[in-house]
Amino acid sequence: MQESKTLDGKVVAPNVIVSEGKTVQCWTNSMGDSVAPEPLDLKPYVGMVVEVDGYLLGDLWNANLVRVVLEDGYHEISGKVIGLNDIEGPYGRISCYKHGMLEAWYMPLHFREYMNLMITVAGDLRGGNLYRAQIMNVPDR
Repeated sequence: MQESKTLDGKVVAPNVIVSEGKTVQCWTNSMGDSVAPEPLDLKPYVGMVVEVDGYLLGDLWNANLVRVVLEDGYHEISGKVIGLNDIEGPYGRISCYKHGMLEAWYMPLHFREYMNLMITVAGDLRGGNLYRAQIMNVPDR
């Protein structure tokens, strides 16, 4: 018998999350009723990290939204530097910028000297971007 599983993942489409690097579709009915799967409505949470539970059989069946884990707003996020202004953290890839979301100038937060290291950044999270970002913690070298 399959046990219920709880997943944290970033909502990337109306009933799809990315959890641990895997794309998972979420359905409210059971796999046996898969002739007409009913999608779990995650549209209001696109770009946010949510916790869902259900039965994981490739897709997540009998899925329920448990809670929103990470909403837009100020956050400190730890992750591995994977690009000049990108980190890969527990919620997926986050691009970091020195400027605000609505400002006319574009200024990435440069991580060249921290490539492949774990760092902590903080700022205003909007979707997959961190605005007014600052480096909060870097490892000792």
